[in-house]
Amino acid sequence: MLPRATPGRIHDYLSTGRYHVVHFIGHGEGGKGQVPCLKLWNQEHREYIDWYVDDIRVALASGGAPFVFLNACETADTADRVEANAALGNIADTLIDLGARAVL
Repeated sequence: MLPRATPGRIHDYLSTGRYHVVHFIGHGEGGKGQVPCLKLWNQEHREYIDWYVDDIRVALASGGAPFVFLNACETADTADRVEANAALGNIADTLIDLGARAVL
Protein backbone atom coordinates (compact mmCIF):
# COMPACT_ATOMS: atom_id res chain seq x y z
CA MET A 1 0.00 0.00 0.00
CA LEU A 2 1.26 3.45 -0.89
CA PRO A 3 -0.46 6.10 1.25
CA ARG A 4 -0.53 9.67 0.00
CA ALA A 5 0.40 8.60 -3.48
CA THR A 6 1.71 11.16 -5.92
CA PRO A 7 2.85 10.48 -9.48
CA GLY A 8 6.47 10.72 -8.30
CA ARG A 9 6.00 8.37 -5.33
CA ILE A 10 4.14 5.88 -7.52
CA HIS A 11 6.91 6.01 -10.12
CA ASP A 12 9.59 5.49 -7.46
CA TYR A 13 7.78 2.52 -5.92
CA LEU A 14 6.92 0.85 -9.21
CA SER A 15 10.50 1.17 -10.41
CA THR A 16 11.52 -1.21 -7.58
CA GLY A 17 9.57 -4.07 -9.17
CA ARG A 18 8.55 -5.31 -5.69
CA TYR A 19 4.87 -5.83 -6.41
CA HIS A 20 2.58 -8.29 -8.15
CA VAL A 21 -0.64 -6.28 -8.31
CA VAL A 22 -1.37 -2.61 -8.85
CA HIS A 23 -4.76 -1.68 -7.38
CA PHE A 24 -5.91 1.89 -7.96
CA ILE A 25 -8.81 3.04 -5.81
CA GLY A 26 -9.94 6.57 -6.50
CA HIS A 27 -11.51 8.89 -8.99
CA GLY A 28 -11.09 9.09 -12.71
CA GLU A 29 -12.07 11.37 -15.54
CA GLY A 30 -12.51 10.64 -19.17
CA GLY A 31 -15.95 11.71 -20.23
CA LYS A 32 -16.84 13.68 -23.31
CA GLY A 33 -14.19 16.27 -24.11
CA GLN A 34 -11.87 15.23 -21.27
CA VAL A 35 -8.39 13.76 -21.47
CA PRO A 36 -8.45 10.40 -19.64
CA CYS A 37 -6.81 10.47 -16.26
CA LEU A 38 -6.89 9.00 -12.80
CA LYS A 39 -7.15 11.45 -9.89
CA LEU A 40 -4.65 11.36 -7.01
CA TRP A 41 -5.53 13.26 -3.83
CA ASN A 42 -2.82 15.65 -2.62
CA GLN A 43 -3.46 15.96 1.12
CA GLU A 44 -0.92 18.75 1.61
CA HIS A 45 -2.53 21.06 -0.96
CA ARG A 46 -6.03 19.58 -0.53
CA GLU A 47 -6.57 19.13 -4.25
CA TYR A 48 -6.49 16.42 -6.88
CA ILE A 49 -3.50 15.75 -9.10
CA ASP A 50 -4.44 14.49 -12.55
CA TRP A 51 -2.47 11.36 -13.48
CA TYR A 52 -2.73 11.21 -17.26
CA VAL A 53 -2.19 8.20 -19.50
CA ASP A 54 1.24 9.46 -20.61
CA ASP A 55 2.30 9.83 -16.95
CA ILE A 56 1.01 6.35 -16.15
CA ARG A 57 3.02 5.03 -19.11
CA VAL A 58 6.21 6.60 -17.68
CA ALA A 59 5.53 5.26 -14.16
CA LEU A 60 4.97 1.70 -15.35
CA ALA A 61 7.54 1.59 -18.15
CA SER A 62 10.37 0.32 -15.98
CA GLY A 63 8.64 -2.68 -14.48
CA GLY A 64 5.23 -3.20 -16.01
CA ALA A 65 2.60 -4.76 -13.78
CA PRO A 66 1.44 -8.38 -13.87
CA PHE A 67 -2.12 -7.46 -12.86
CA VAL A 68 -3.80 -4.06 -12.63
CA PHE A 69 -7.13 -3.48 -10.93
CA LEU A 70 -8.66 -0.05 -11.66
CA ASN A 71 -11.41 0.99 -9.27
CA ALA A 72 -12.05 4.55 -10.36
CA CYS A 73 -15.37 6.33 -10.37
CA GLU A 74 -16.44 8.83 -13.01
CA THR A 75 -15.00 6.67 -15.76
CA ALA A 76 -18.39 5.21 -16.64
CA ASP A 77 -20.97 7.92 -15.97
CA THR A 78 -24.24 7.03 -17.61
CA ALA A 79 -24.45 10.38 -19.40
CA ASP A 80 -21.08 9.85 -21.04
CA ARG A 81 -21.00 6.05 -21.05
CA VAL A 82 -19.53 5.58 -24.52
CA GLU A 83 -16.93 8.33 -24.23
CA ALA A 84 -15.99 7.39 -20.65
CA ASN A 85 -15.56 3.71 -21.48
CA ALA A 86 -13.39 4.63 -24.45
CA ALA A 87 -11.25 6.80 -22.16
CA LEU A 88 -10.84 4.01 -19.64
CA GLY A 89 -9.93 1.76 -22.53
CA ASN A 90 -7.04 4.09 -23.34
CA ILE A 91 -5.69 3.60 -19.83
CA ALA A 92 -6.26 -0.17 -19.97
CA ASP A 93 -4.68 -0.41 -23.43
CA THR A 94 -1.66 1.51 -22.18
CA LEU A 95 -1.25 -0.88 -19.26
CA ILE A 96 -1.53 -3.93 -21.54
CA ASP A 97 1.00 -2.38 -23.95
CA LEU A 98 3.39 -2.03 -21.00
CA GLY A 99 3.21 -5.71 -20.15
CA ALA A 100 0.28 -6.08 -17.79
CA ARG A 101 -1.18 -9.58 -18.14
CA ALA A 102 -4.64 -8.34 -17.22
CA VAL A 103 -6.49 -5.14 -16.42
CA LEU A 104 -9.80 -5.20 -14.61
